[in-house]
Amino acid sequence: IFRPDILKEKNPAVLLIHGWESGQDRQFELAKILANLGYIGMTVDLRGHGKSSGDIKKLSSKEFLEDVKVAYDSLVQIKEVDADNITAIGSSFGSYLVALLSTERKLKALILRVPANYSDESFEESLHESRLHPSHNEWKSKVQEYTQNSALRAVHNFPGNILIVESEKDEQVHSTVIQSYMNATDPTHLTHIVMKGAPHSITKYPNFQKEYYEIVTNWLQS
Repeated sequence: IFRPDILKEKNPAVLLIHGWESGQDRQFELAKILANLGYIGMTVDLRGHGKSSGDIKKLSSKEFLEDVKVAYDSLVQIKEVDADNITAIGSSFGSYLVALLSTERKLKALILRVPANYSDESFEESLHESRLHPSHNEWKSKVQEYTQNSALRAVHNFPGNILIVESEKDEQVHSTVIQSYMNATDPTHLTHIVMKGAPHSITKYPNFQKEYYEIVTNWLQS
């Protein structure tokens, strides 16, 4: 939990969800920056990641989504959190999860950095195995209609604002996946920003991290 130095009776909050084979520690810096802006933040290690137990090779998206729902429910139980002003921030696989979360929990806004997507057919299967299957590469190489996928239906029906941050040199998330998310989102609620020259993971690139943090903070305060 990251808290502002000065708490109001009710404060905006952010739930930050890391990507596949990542961990909550990569979200700490952004959570600290947002705490300085008055946000209560929560990060979490999904099962099989970071310090959480579980065999990542056996776990499904359905199980990871349950983790995200538990984290959200813990966040809203903090008495100083404004339950009407919660933004979910996801990175890659985390973006897919927070998109799905928006159909089951109340969120004001979504921030999706390099959002991944997966077919509904693999939702209850081992995500590790699904990612390695040739059919996954074939599926994500095509622009998908929002009616054909739960994550895309989620952003299509989401009433709040959505920020999609794309990496120009992303070697993992196809541009077709980004386009699918954009097509599914109400253009009047969508902000799309491309980080020029950035790869999928920006962990080892302080300049790209700084750029991303500025994008997020500027958008949240606009």
